[in-house]
Amino acid sequence: IRNRPTEIGPFFEVIGTVLSPDELDRALLTAISGAKEGKSDRGLMRILDAINKYASPAAVNWMVFELLSRVPRETLNRPPVQDMLRGLAWRATFTTEQLEGLGLAPSFIKVITEVPLVDQVRRSVAGRDWAELADAVNAWIGRNLPLSDLIKEIRTYSHELSQSDLAEMAGYYRVYDTPDARLMFAAVIGDQPYLTQAVETREGDASIIARARMGRFDWLEARLDELGAPLGVKTPSFNPDTVQDVFASVLAARDPKVRKTARAPKVTAIMTLFNPDLDLLPFAIDSALAQEGVETELVVIDDGSEPEIAEAIEALLAERPGVIFERSAVNTGPYVGRNRALQLSKGKFVAIQDGDDVSHPARFRTQIEALKTAGDQAMLTTAGHLRIDGGGRPQFEHDFSLVGDGTMTSMFRREAFKAVGPFASVRSRGDVEMRERIRAALGAGAVIHVDYPLVYCNAAPDTLSNRTAR
Repeated sequence: IRNRPTEIGPFFEVIGTVLSPDELDRALLTAISGAKEGKSDRGLMRILDAINKYASPAAVNWMVFELLSRVPRETLNRPPVQDMLRGLAWRATFTTEQLEGLGLAPSFIKVITEVPLVDQVRRSVAGRDWAELADAVNAWIGRNLPLSDLIKEIRTYSHELSQSDLAEMAGYYRVYDTPDARLMFAAVIGDQPYLTQAVETREGDASIIARARMGRFDWLEARLDELGAPLGVKTPSFNPDTVQDVFASVLAARDPKVRKTARAPKVTAIMTLFNPDLDLLPFAIDSALAQEGVETELVVIDDGSEPEIAEAIEALLAERPGVIFERSAVNTGPYVGRNRALQLSKGKFVAIQDGDDVSHPARFRTQIEALKTAGDQAMLTTAGHLRIDGGGRPQFEHDFSLVGDGTMTSMFRREAFKAVGPFASVRSRGDVEMRERIRAALGAGAVIHVDYPLVYCNAAPDTLSNRTAR
């Protein structure tokens, strides 16, 4: 902290994947002591950023109070430090009287207890407080801030926003910023009157998503036709009201001309579960089992789900003979479960299948063909994915594109694990770590990508993929 402050962020990013929340809090508390002794505020700034990212809600209050009690006043009065403290202070529960008891100046207390506008947005949208969100949106516009930054904060709530009155309460956006920004914002919040007059021609991903949010999926299907034609992938036919409707359409997009032969490649589909959405899980399981032109071996690891949910999982799998199933009594993390699934499986190819996503019927054969075409050096292929919200509408990626490229679509040759070892025993981002490990060990040609959305993802705000993207 004192001598190498630039390494604080990477350090906590690494240990944050392996420590429990309590252990991580203790590490942050230890870091605070080092920040107090630093000769500059660089270490303090990075500690504040780490607290903001990794501290548990219960520990934030004590950490901020400790910093305010111990850090020199001249350091606290620096504007960058105050900005960081302001972002943390609104998450804490101490009172103005407690701050005054520390001998802090009233002007300083006012500065750090003012809730930052971006945090007002996050708090209101997470709490579904649309009136507060409208106030924050109007304030955002009043400060001449870009709509694109606001869209990034609220895009994962597209279904919830489309059912609100935000478009009327924050209608000033309709004459603000650029036409493209207004169109994306209108699509996210489901402003039907604005979309009706603004969406005239198919020009880019924003117009496709906007038209789909009006319940018209012809442009989306046309884009998928263009992407899928060279691969021989059939486009689903959409007419949804829910994410389940979309998943059913994807399962129905089978090509009757594709037959499984005696020499069909064997693919192991790995699924690790922890308290999954039981309404979506059957679609995920069936999408792996019903793949075209391959022999699928499905391995399901229940990673310590609650007893009632675990029983429901077992009952669901009992209706689908042949699935390899094992249950862990405690939650160990998805990548420990994946490594156990690798031990239980025999497929030449290994595909990741999340419990709230659906694979297109052509996914496995398309990815195998991509690996074979790329040659023996290709060990991992990812594919495109589409995020689908609760209303069955496509959702913007974090970069405002239609098709994402997340690692939840990964398929490996089994030799990849022999070459670089199993998944790291981390709590999150193990797919990314594995991809980069393969690339570093075996070269850039070991990782390839299919530019078609072969996976359709549940885009609820609290899913892991959306939390990571944010």
